Amino acid sequence: MAKRITREPPIRDDERVRLEAALKHIRRHFAKGTEYNFQDTADAAGMSAYHFHRRFRLCFGFTVKQEATRLQIEKAKELLLKGRSCRAVAKECGFSTESHLTTRFQQIVGEVPTRWRNEQRGES
Repeated sequence: MAKRITREPPIRDDERVRLEAALKHIRRHFAKGTEYNFQDTADAAGMSAYHFHRRFRLCFGFTVKQEATRLQIEKAKELLLKGRSCRAVAKECGFSTESHLTTRFQQIVGEVPTRWRNEQRGES
């Protein structure tokens, strides 16, 4: 079966403004983690969730989930370097458990949080 090719129309200026508002919304609320509501972000852009997901990715080159996870990991790094425990970091950054933080952190950074922190501090 042939692969179906869909061509999205380019992002219009008015649409870009709404998508940028949604990106700001994500950056304000990313730490809610499992309580984060994708529909709220789509609503911030004034779009249906389905349409929003496609247009957001086309506009920015990444998904809402990828951006929220990136922000969570960046915040986690900041808190880890301040000496916070992994459990506290997980809670503050919106991960459901310390294990969830560790899994995502290792997927994105390539190391578990404590090893990363020790290397950043020059410890073994």
